[in-house]
Amino acid sequence: MDTRLSEIDFIHFIINEIRSDNTIFDPVRKRFVNAFPEELVRQSMIHAMQFFYQIPFSRMAIEREIIVFQKPRRFDILVYDKQGEPYILIECKAPEIKLSQAILDQLSIYNFALKAPYACIFNGRMSKAMHFNFNEKSYTLIDKLPNYPF
Repeated sequence: MDTRLSEIDFIHFIINEIRSDNTIFDPVRKRFVNAFPEELVRQSMIHAMQFFYQIPFSRMAIEREIIVFQKPRRFDILVYDKQGEPYILIECKAPEIKLSQAILDQLSIYNFALKAPYACIFNGRMSKAMHFNFNEKSYTLIDKLPNYPF
């Protein structure tokens, strides 16, 4: 599907899924989680990746610990390719957090350990995607993520 991230209305995927106890079901972790603002953004992105890009939930990991420069960190979403290698790293922020160079830098540092060729930051309203060139130690901002299957 040739959909630009900026054209996706993410929040409509999950708004009706919030329960009266302020929890929402996470289909990747297969459990209910608290519906905090950042979690709602994360769930919106999970559902959008599945709906628009047809990425199966089984190819996603949520909030896992990684070691970056000998310090533990947690990524938000990691999408794997068919060989089980990291392919798209996604960092989610609460809607009131502005997407900034500092967040791009955070994502780049996490990706130093993961080596996903694509990455995205998202706050529920705006998103920025990038393609990494590990040989040149650089990234380029892009309009859309690659089509599945990869």
